[in-house]
Amino acid sequence: MSVFRRLTRIDVRLIYLVLAVSILLPMFFPVGIPVAKSVHAIRLYDEFRSLPEGSAVIFSADFPLAAKVDLKPMIEVMVDLALQKGYRLIVMGLWEEGAGLIAEWTQPIFARHEAVYGVDYIIIGYVPQPYDWLEKSRKDIREAWHQVDAYGKPLAGFSVLEGIDSAQDITAVLSFSYGDPGYVHWMQYWRATGVCDCVYALSSEVNMVVTWLQQALYSASSIQGIVRGLGGAATLEAMHGVVGGAHAEYDMQSFAHLTILFFVILGNIGYLGRLYKIARHRK
Repeated sequence: MSVFRRLTRIDVRLIYLVLAVSILLPMFFPVGIPVAKSVHAIRLYDEFRSLPEGSAVIFSADFPLAAKVDLKPMIEVMVDLALQKGYRLIVMGLWEEGAGLIAEWTQPIFARHEAVYGVDYIIIGYVPQPYDWLEKSRKDIREAWHQVDAYGKPLAGFSVLEGIDSAQDITAVLSFSYGDPGYVHWMQYWRATGVCDCVYALSSEVNMVVTWLQQALYSASSIQGIVRGLGGAATLEAMHGVVGGAHAEYDMQSFAHLTILFFVILGNIGYLGRLYKIARHRK
């Protein structure tokens, strides 16, 4: 059998095996393939790290587990940055699933920084009836939280909330958003009503409808900053000087695409080679 004929008859099992290896290797050993940097993500990172020391920042988990690939790297970078800058972190969520996930993902970061619970950060957890909570919190945020944290401990005993009585006392909100409720509702209830000037949208939604909506809100200054999808997450990691989950996912995608392209090229070489040999034989 000629070489060209062999190239057109590569066993599909070999293709799947090579594809699996090309995906698994960067999953465990990310190489950090350069990615096109998101201008919006760069601006958000720069603006966020320029907040005054001691700023009270809400990290709101407004997403399900399905958004983990995009949002987990964003959360890890921004929490690490917030602790480096000496901000006070308030961790909560408008989605029950997201509130549990962000509490789990942030614990290793808090431990690495030796952050003290109740002094450097606090876990509020899931807030039921999020629309009612957003409305009530504008005037009395402690009462909206029912005066307790996620573990039932009274808020009055935590210095991290010192001077925080209403939404006006919050410096910034980072909404890690997937759908409804999410950053749009933080904007409508807080930003649009003037109780909080800094609402950032960090979203895993990258379809065209959402992209244009975010861009329109950002251009109108209805939200302070935007980060979208895996590209935005990888940009935040690059700005922070880490090669993390977003880069690993990008590496996996890139190697998978290159593998597929490699076999497509081989197949076409084989096909064109056979046509050339047939044409020569007919002459």
